[in-house]
Amino acid sequence: MNYLEEYRDNKDVRAETLISLMNIDKVLKIYSRSTFFRNYSGDLTGISKKEAEISRNGIFHILPESLFFEESRIRDIINSEFDEKYKKFINEKKEIKSFFQPFDTEYFNLSLNLEKALKTISEKGNSIFNNIFFSETEKELNNEYIIKIRKLLPYVSQLRGNYPLLINILKEILEVEKIEKRIEKKHSATKCTFLIHKEGLSKTAYFEMDKKLNDFFIFFSEWFLPVEMEHDYRIKDYREKFTLSKMLLLDYNTNL
Repeated sequence: MNYLEEYRDNKDVRAETLISLMNIDKVLKIYSRSTFFRNYSGDLTGISKKEAEISRNGIFHILPESLFFEESRIRDIINSEFDEKYKKFINEKKEIKSFFQPFDTEYFNLSLNLEKALKTISEKGNSIFNNIFFSETEKELNNEYIIKIRKLLPYVSQLRGNYPLLINILKEILEVEKIEKRIEKKHSATKCTFLIHKEGLSKTAYFEMDKKLNDFFIFFSEWFLPVEMEHDYRIKDYREKFTLSKMLLLDYNTNL
């Protein structure tokens, strides 16, 4: 069951690579959805703090189906019994997948631990790479967001312009749950604004985050976003209700 030797799209970024950059220390429960989903989705299709979905074959998908089901089982069912028999078939299939799921989880987490170890080793190499190809300014060295995103520079050719994936990466780097992309067209120009939803910031915390993001988005736009489009960001608290007794900050949690 060697996942890494199977064919994979060159535009994909491995699930282990993405997860290793996230703030997840516990063992993840892995659900393998089969490589069929790779036709229209990435290697990592969903993730939370406790579990992740990947578009790879698990043990169930690799073993011959005849080990679990007779080939004529569905074909020979008469119409009046089809719904009941098919439902039973689906439930049995879920139970078999559940049996193999811990083995898929163990294999993936071994691969993930290897990825984390390689990332630790490569960080020194990445520092050398970064120093050779571009100078490090004081802002870049002290900006926590830039420090995190720089680790993805070796994959920039695969990530540039992939907005859905970049938004997921930004949510992890900025530690927010929601980021929206808003496209505006003015005459012949097109502008993309990232709306970063961060709740409950004080005035001081808002300006501090805005200052960091200003430097970060200059770096982020230069390396990861298409040059033919203008990009900007806004920090928003979309859940805050208008109450005079609370801190109100225009264009953050208050709009005219």
